[in-house]
Amino acid sequence: DGTGTFSVDIVVSDAGDAGTVISDGTNTYLVVAGTVTAGPYDSGDTVTLMVDATDDACDSSLGDFTFTCPLPGPDNDACADAEAIACGDNLTANSDSSTDTDGNGRADVWYAFTGTVAGEEVTIATCGSDFDTTIEVYSGPCDDATQVAFNDDSCGLQSEATFTSDGSSTYLIKVEGFNSQTGNINLAVTCITPEPAPENDDCADAEAIACGD
Repeated sequence: DGTGTFSVDIVVSDAGDAGTVISDGTNTYLVVAGTVTAGPYDSGDTVTLMVDATDDACDSSLGDFTFTCPLPGPDNDACADAEAIACGDNLTANSDSSTDTDGNGRADVWYAFTGTVAGEEVTIATCGSDFDTTIEVYSGPCDDATQVAFNDDSCGLQSEATFTSDGSSTYLIKVEGFNSQTGNINLAVTCITPEPAPENDDCADAEAIACGD
């Protein structure tokens, strides 16, 4: 039902003797002709349902029921929904419910970094994550992006990719698991700002000097 729980519907064609119930060992549900709903139960649980008749000789088992509810994907499961990150960020995330968004068979999550300083060196690292990761960095829109950096296994089985920001563009970062692995992600963003150019960096700004200087 989308909430992490499930129910079991039992279709009853004949209610039988008055007072017959369906029991899950904790709760009972009166048997009536039509549909009897037992539950809800937590995702992943196994429940045994029994018909508890007024005549004990007529008791019977309906069987064991287990259902694992699918988890919703993370908010940044698609490139168009990339999560904004910035210099100094240290994030944790989980990719277990992420999907393959680019058709390569690997589940991925997306981040977006917008530069503020031209020439800034930006490093995206997943060191400390608990599965084998790769990092890809792209410039341009999702539907026409160009890869500018890639890394696999820079720190153990985790990755660390560095690129140079132009100071204004938004860069798309895809983190995915090698061979479809998923798990807990530790994402760190570090930036090195270039030293400012000296005042006499241009001919027009030549610094005056004189004999004896």
